[in-house]
Amino acid sequence: MGFHILSNPALKSQVAIIQDKDTDNERYRATLSRIGSFMAYEISHLLDVENTVVETNFAKIKGMRLKDENVIFIAVLRAAIPMVNGALKIFPRAQVGIVSARRVLLKEGNAKKGAEFRVPVEYSNVPEITKDSILIVPDPALASGSSVVTVLKNVMKKVKPKKIIILSVACAKEGVANILQSFPQAEIFTAHLGQGLNSKGYIVPDGPGDAGDRSFGLGSTGHSIK
Repeated sequence: MGFHILSNPALKSQVAIIQDKDTDNERYRATLSRIGSFMAYEISHLLDVENTVVETNFAKIKGMRLKDENVIFIAVLRAAIPMVNGALKIFPRAQVGIVSARRVLLKEGNAKKGAEFRVPVEYSNVPEITKDSILIVPDPALASGSSVVTVLKNVMKKVKPKKIIILSVACAKEGVANILQSFPQAEIFTAHLGQGLNSKGYIVPDGPGDAGDRSFGLGSTGHSIK
């Protein structure tokens, strides 16, 4: 119930661009931003709305406004930055929290058991989360789900928000199960369900690669979310 695969053809066409191994950094980054906008539009029905009065050239009429000021995006460095930038075009009054988390491989996986990781959170600066907050975590590649689970536990120490939404370009069933086991109330939206994970926990053969490196260049400082 908490997992949704989006089928919008415009969105799917953008996913194909970032799956392409020949897509350069500039286009990859711009495409992730565009995907962030598309996915934010797709989930806008989950937000509360309020009635407003609009004064046209002829009369005052009834209108509607999204109540997005209670939305908090969690931008996990580096990979989520382009998606968050795109999503803010749809939810311009949303707040943004910054978290640096990296996935450290402890043990490679095999046919019986997936790879094992630890995820140190090295920096966290997040707006106050209240019971009315809608927490949104964009994640280009939701593979094992270990980073997302760790980040959510880190930012939700005191108060549980009204909603938890994960936006993933591509995901693996292992990551989906991991998140929903830890946070059953979460809603996960993805544009693509990958075929599986390799021994190091990457989505293969149809994932977007390392979104941090592919957005900002190999060897850039920082860590991408997996």
